[in-house]
Amino acid sequence: MAGRKPSSIRAKELDLAIARIKLGKSRTGATELNITTVAKEVGVTPALIHNHYPEIADKIRPPKKSNNQKQQVQIDSLERENAKLRDEQVTLKAKIAKLATQNEVLIIENAELKKAAKSKVVDINR
Repeated sequence: MAGRKPSSIRAKELDLAIARIKLGKSRTGATELNITTVAKEVGVTPALIHNHYPEIADKIRPPKKSNNQKQQVQIDSLERENAKLRDEQVTLKAKIAKLATQNEVLIIENAELKKAAKSKVVDINR
């Protein structure tokens, strides 16, 4: 069993590797904190961290969002989309009102043109 380090020493090495990576002073040039980069920094396999140091793995992994946080993110996204759609609705209602006004004007003009056209038409069958 030569070469094996006590788990307390290995845990300390892993903690120090995490700190170096976070501070940008990694010996391996790692800039991203994940289990693979920490394992390389210490010279062990990622499986060793997963299998024997789950508390260290938890320190490395990003915190998981709770269901409430996920729901809040979804709610925020839906509220932004809702606000966008409401703005679009206001714009479209204004366009509809403008088109309705233009349509009324055209209906009146068309009626006047028909009236004028009838008065100028001569019936040749008489």
